[in-house]
Amino acid sequence: MKAMKNVKSICKLLLLIVLLSYCAANSFGQDDKESHFETTYKLNHDGKLAFNIYDSDLKVNVWKNNEVKLAGEIIVTGGKTEDRELLIAAFKEPEVKSEPNLLDINTQFWKNMISIGPFNRISLKNGKKVSVNKFKASYTLWIPENIEFELKSKYNDVEIADFAGIFNFNLYDVDITTGDFGNNSIFNAKYSSFIVGNGSNASFDIYDCKVTGENLADVRIITKYSTLVFSTVKSVKIESYDDDFDIKNLTGIEATAKYSTFLLGGEMGNSGFDLYDSDVKGGSYKTLSFSAKYSELVADKIGDLNIDVAYDCTFKIGYVDNFICNESKYDEIYIGTAAKKIAMPDVYDTQLNVDNLPNTFSSFSGDFKYGSVTLKAEPGLNYKLSCQQTYGSLDYPRERFTNKPLLYIEKNSKIEFESSTAPDANCEISFTAYDLNFTIK
Repeated sequence: MKAMKNVKSICKLLLLIVLLSYCAANSFGQDDKESHFETTYKLNHDGKLAFNIYDSDLKVNVWKNNEVKLAGEIIVTGGKTEDRELLIAAFKEPEVKSEPNLLDINTQFWKNMISIGPFNRISLKNGKKVSVNKFKASYTLWIPENIEFELKSKYNDVEIADFAGIFNFNLYDVDITTGDFGNNSIFNAKYSSFIVGNGSNASFDIYDCKVTGENLADVRIITKYSTLVFSTVKSVKIESYDDDFDIKNLTGIEATAKYSTFLLGGEMGNSGFDLYDSDVKGGSYKTLSFSAKYSELVADKIGDLNIDVAYDCTFKIGYVDNFICNESKYDEIYIGTAAKKIAMPDVYDTQLNVDNLPNTFSSFSGDFKYGSVTLKAEPGLNYKLSCQQTYGSLDYPRERFTNKPLLYIEKNSKIEFESSTAPDANCEISFTAYDLNFTIK
């Protein structure tokens, strides 16, 4: 019985709070109060605009005038008339520092906000305090087309037209859309979304962002937990941690990455990867330097592939001229065509499969422990085959070696073999091995 009384008391108290909140809300005007302002500031065409905005949407237009125009609009709901007027007056007075080549505008007109029931208690930057139900501010800028535009922005949407000048962005939880932009632009951001147009050199330092871009030249990227999609990039240097990249047309890349994925397209020149638990898929390379653990490389065509260290990796390569791997452990390597050379001086428990050694192939060499090697040679490729092997197996097309082997010893689980498919063979296949299954077809 006592419990029932307590429940009834709690319900009455909650109802009282709701009624008091309703009464408090209705003690303030509930109609919307709208206001706007427009101000113009001089700024040289080669100057810099620093613009600070917080929790207010922004649209940026570009013009040829040597001045900046700022227009603001605010809608205030609820509160006493005096409080609304104080809030609007503070909104209309952004903090401005002006010099011929520098204009600094800070639009944040309040310091903090506390929600109390149906209204917000707001401390303005001028020291005054007001109470209103809510407000929404937005701004429109007109800026000269060639200036440096430095934007510091939080919790808002930003839209910017095509711009020939330099962006320098510091963003937090912002959704931003831009047109084209100028050389050497900088994008620093957290928890934000970008849609950007065409640009030249640019740098991104981002955390948990989504970036979609058109055509860029030279790009530098430092990123964590982000997704980046570009149509075309001339060259890119990347430091990545747990990111996803999709670049449709790329001509060069240098990347250090952990837990990341690269989907790449295009004809790339000299490139390099240092990876940990990351995947690279697509594209062709003139030269590629590669070092990785627990990673995958899938490529259409590579001129020279130089692998420093590979550990527990998978390689799927359609075509390679020269394949050089200094150290390999626990790898799976699949090559469509190896046109010239394969060199693997330190291999441990790796599976190597090559579907085609054409007539241009000249050299295979390696030192293998465990694992397997399978090579398929074109009928017109004449080669010299030599090996020193302990345990394992050696399987070769005996019908092609019609001459007596120069050396063939099989004793105490050891094999020494040296022979050739023709006296004038220009290709040499030579290796040492321990417990390796070697097959050439």
